[in-house]
Amino acid sequence: MLERKIIVLYELLKGKLDVFIGSFLFDSFAGYRLYKCGSLRWLKNKKTYKTNESIFFPKNNTLNYKEGFHVFSSGNHAKIQKLSSDFDKLLLKPALSTYVDPFGKPCDIKEACLLISKNVLSNFPNVLEFLDEKTIQILYKYYGSYFIPSYISIYRTKNIGAQTSSGPYAHNWHIDKHPSDNLKLFICLSDITKEHGPFQFLSRTDTKYAFSNDYKSCNNSSLNLLNEDKKNLFTGKSGKRCIIDTTTCLHRAGIPESSNERTLLTFTFKSSNEPFNPHSEKQKNQIKHSIDMINAGDTSYY
Repeated sequence: MLERKIIVLYELLKGKLDVFIGSFLFDSFAGYRLYKCGSLRWLKNKKTYKTNESIFFPKNNTLNYKEGFHVFSSGNHAKIQKLSSDFDKLLLKPALSTYVDPFGKPCDIKEACLLISKNVLSNFPNVLEFLDEKTIQILYKYYGSYFIPSYISIYRTKNIGAQTSSGPYAHNWHIDKHPSDNLKLFICLSDITKEHGPFQFLSRTDTKYAFSNDYKSCNNSSLNLLNEDKKNLFTGKSGKRCIIDTTTCLHRAGIPESSNERTLLTFTFKSSNEPFNPHSEKQKNQIKHSIDMINAGDTSYY
């Protein structure tokens, strides 16, 4: 019994030390281990990309790299409407759609988050076309290297009334425990206002402030030391996009009011050693395999 207690204490301290070293020395709040994993892969792929452009201070542009996010509009409205319509149809097919919480766990409250991720590229063959030329160029500038999607999902979130601290929404402030070369792209598939419970996030600067003052764990549903104007709300018309480093920016899901709902298409990226091609069958198969492995619980594919 004593030996087990010692092991549990060691693992707890090891985890806290990992986060402390990562955040204090490298501004990586996901921890030093994930920072090292992502940064080594990223550095190798940046050498392959053969560029000297800095990821945080790129030349001749106004994108908000230093603060870890960029919001913009792009895409074909008719294509977005079609994907949203196809999504509606698949929700009625249990074999293709799954009721889970935002952490990927089965959810009893079936009106919560509806996630399709079993066979995203099979269900929606044209989903990679949402990564249009404008989006690809922004990602290249952000990365300073090649990249590839490692995961794709579609969420529809509804208001279900009573909430708990652990779900079904990821409505508490948190950092994603992913390698440091991961980025996420959120695309609105429906018009989203404040009443639709939009995705909320902080800049890197405000995340650092929160970690040094108010933020202690993902049980924090509010950050009292931050003014409301520090919290960015991802609202806008369908087609609006947000690229964000969720390993260094605190974020959370908003809760829709009343009968409102919101639909988001989400891509998770990692650095790669070859150019991204949305029409490449080889890369489509790589992405499908990555999604399948992550769904099976193997997070090393992030």
